[in-house]
Amino acid sequence: CIRDRSISFNNVKKNRNPESDKKPKLYDVENFSVSYAYSEENHKDYNVEKYLNQNLTAGASYNFTFQPKYIEPFKKSTFFGKSKHWQLIRDININLLPKSIGVNSRITRNFVQQKSRNLVDGFTAQPTLTQRRFLFDWDYTIGFDLTKSLKLSFNANNSYLYDSFGNGEEIEIFDKFFNTGRPDHYTQSLTANYKIPINKVPYLGFVSADYGYTANFDWKAASKSYVDKIGNLIQNSNTHNLTTTFSFSKLYEDTGFKKLFIKNDSKKNAGNQFQAPQLPTVGKVKAGSKKKTLKDKILLGVYDFVTAVKTAKISYSENNGTALPGFKGTAGFLGRDNLSGGFAPTLGFVFGSQIDIRNKAFEKGWLVDRAVGSEYYNKTYSNTHYNKLDYTISLKPFKDLNIELTGNKIRTNNLSQQLDVEGGVLNTNAPITQSGNFSTSYSMLSTVFKSSDDLFNSFLANRSVLSQRLSTLNNLPISGYKETGQQVLLPAFLAAYSGDSANSVNLGLFRNVPIPNWTLRYNGLMKIDWFKDNFSSFTVTNGYKSSYTISNYTNNLQYDITDLSKTNTSGNYQPELLISSASLIDEFSPLVKVDVKMKNSFSFKGEIRRDRTLTMNFDNSTLTDIKGTEFIFGIGYRLKDVAFNTRFAGKRQKLKGDINMRMDVSIRDNLTLIRSIDVENNQISGGQKLLSVKFAADYKLNRNLTTSFYYNHNTSKYAISTTFPRQSINAGFNLIYNLGN
Repeated sequence: CIRDRSISFNNVKKNRNPESDKKPKLYDVENFSVSYAYSEENHKDYNVEKYLNQNLTAGASYNFTFQPKYIEPFKKSTFFGKSKHWQLIRDININLLPKSIGVNSRITRNFVQQKSRNLVDGFTAQPTLTQRRFLFDWDYTIGFDLTKSLKLSFNANNSYLYDSFGNGEEIEIFDKFFNTGRPDHYTQSLTANYKIPINKVPYLGFVSADYGYTANFDWKAASKSYVDKIGNLIQNSNTHNLTTTFSFSKLYEDTGFKKLFIKNDSKKNAGNQFQAPQLPTVGKVKAGSKKKTLKDKILLGVYDFVTAVKTAKISYSENNGTALPGFKGTAGFLGRDNLSGGFAPTLGFVFGSQIDIRNKAFEKGWLVDRAVGSEYYNKTYSNTHYNKLDYTISLKPFKDLNIELTGNKIRTNNLSQQLDVEGGVLNTNAPITQSGNFSTSYSMLSTVFKSSDDLFNSFLANRSVLSQRLSTLNNLPISGYKETGQQVLLPAFLAAYSGDSANSVNLGLFRNVPIPNWTLRYNGLMKIDWFKDNFSSFTVTNGYKSSYTISNYTNNLQYDITDLSKTNTSGNYQPELLISSASLIDEFSPLVKVDVKMKNSFSFKGEIRRDRTLTMNFDNSTLTDIKGTEFIFGIGYRLKDVAFNTRFAGKRQKLKGDINMRMDVSIRDNLTLIRSIDVENNQISGGQKLLSVKFAADYKLNRNLTTSFYYNHNTSKYAISTTFPRQSINAGFNLIYNLGN
C-alpha cells in the first residue's frame, strides 16, 4: 500500500497597506516572509517491508529597499555658477545609504529509509537502509548606489552540510533541526558599474564611457576523509569591461566646424543650424530658400568628406581567474578564515586580485603539508587569462555612401603547475605548462588576385631571407635557423600571403594592432533620373574580412632563455612557444553585390563571393590552400491581391492576398590543395563544384493563414575521383495558421 501526505506554505507575509502614508521602516514586519513545505511517502508491498521518503523545506527571507539620499555639495554653489566648464564639479554627489538589503535562508532535508522483506524463511532479517541529506543554505545581497554613476552590488551564498552521523545514531528528519552542520561551499560576487563622466569635461561631450567590474570568489570543501591530504580549493576570477563611444557628429556641431565651409548658411539659419542630430543635410533645399551655388555645393561636399567619420566605438573585455588547491582554512566572513594569527586568503584575492599568492600562502602556513616521502595527491594551481578588443568606425564621406570599419583581437592564456609542500618546503621545480589561442583581424588584400603558385614560390623564397635575418638579429649561427623551422616558416608564410617584405615582416607570433575590415554600401545611383524612373531601390555592397589565427600554442619546456643556442632533434633553435598550425583567412563577402527592387514588383539580386583559407602545418611541413568562388543570382516577383473563392466549413469565403515568389541560383567552385614544403609535391585533396537552385512561393491568404511552396535542387561534382557526384532534391508545401491575433 502507498500513503502520501503533504503540506506547504509559500511566501507567507504581511502586505503593506496601500492607503497608509506611514514611511517604511527597516524593522517592519512587512519586510519578512516565510515558507514551509513537507511531504511524506510511506510504501509497503510483498517485497518491501518498509519504505519512508520524507522531504522538508523551510525558509525565511528579509528584503528592504531604501530611498536614496544623494548629497550634492556643489549643485547650488554660486562660485561654480552655471558654466559648462564646471559641470563635472557641480554634479559631484554621494549616497551614504544602501539601495537594498536582502537575506534568505533555507533548510532542505531529505530522509529515506527502506527495509526489504525476506522472501525465504530462515534467513537473517534484512538491514534497514537509511539515507540522509541535510542541507542549510543562506545568502545575502546588498545593493549600493554610491553615486548616480557608480552602482555596486554584493552577493554571498553559504552552503552547509550536516553529515556528522555516529554509528547507530538514529537521527530523523526533525532531529537537531537547527544544527546547520559544517561549511561545504561558499561563493561571493561583487559587481560594479561606473558611467565615467568624461562627457562632462569641456569639449569632451561627444565621448561616453562605461566601465564594469565583476569579482567572484569560490571556496569548496574537500571530503572529510581527504581534507588533511589535499586541503580545500579556493578560486577567484575578475571581469573588466570598458566601452567607449565617440559621437563625432556631436563634436562637429559643438565646435561649429561647418561654419568654416559654409558661412552664408550659418548666418541664414542661425539658431537652428545645429539642432538636427545628424549632420549634414545635403542636397535638400526648403521651399522658398535660395538655391545653392556651385561654390556652396563644392564646399559642402568638402565638409562632408572632411567630417566623414561619424561614430566610433571601442570595447575591451578581460577575464582572469586563479585556482589555488591545498587551502587549510574554511570560509568565514567574506570567505576568509583566521589562520596562523591572520585572515586568509588576502582581501585582494577574495575580490578578484590576480597577484600570485602562492609564496605568501606557503609562508603564512595556509597550505597543507605532507611528510617527506609520503604519498602525493594531485593539486594543480592554475591561472587563466582572456582578453578581447573590438572596434567599429562608421564613415559617411558622401550622402549615399556608408562605410563601416571593424576590427577585433582575442587572446587566451592558461597556466598550470603542480603545487606541493613536502616537509615544510615548497616545491618550485615542477614544470609550468602554458597554452592558449590567438586571433586578430588581418589584411591579405594585396595578394587577393595573385596566383596561388606565385605566392607559394614567394613563400619558399622568403625562408632564406628570414634565416639570415634571424641569425643576424640574435647573433647566432645560421645553421640553427633552418628553412623548415617554425621560427623561419611563420614569418615567411605571413610575409608572402599578406604582401609584406621578408626584410620587414614582424618576427613574433602575435600582432598588437587589429587591421580593420570593412563593409561598404552605396545607393547614390538612385539620384540618376533613369534609375528613379525604373527602380524603387538600387544598392551596391562590398565587404572584406580577413583574420590571422593561432588555434593553439604551448610553452616549450626545452627552451632556455639563458642559452638560446640549444637546438632540437631537427637542428633548429628551440622556440619559446610551440604552435602546431597558423591560419590566414580572407573573404570578399561579397566582392560585389547588387540588390535591386523595381517599381513593377520585380526584384533582382546578383552577388560574387571569393574566399581563401591558408593553413601552415608545422608538424608535417605542409601548407593547406583552400580557395572558393561563388556566383549568386536571385529574382523575385510579387503578385498583389490574388483572390479566389473557397467553401470552408460549408461557408463560401473569398480569400485575397499577395503571392511572393523568389528564386536563387548559386554556383560555387572550391578547391583544396595540399602543398609540401620539403619536397615538390602538390596534391588536390578535396573540393567540389556545387550548383544550387532554390525556389519558394508564399501566399498570405489573410493575417492568420499562409501557405507556401518550396523546391531545392543541389548538384555536386567533386574534384577528386574517389567521391561520386551527388544530387539532392526536396520540395513540398507548408500551411501555417496563426492562432494568435
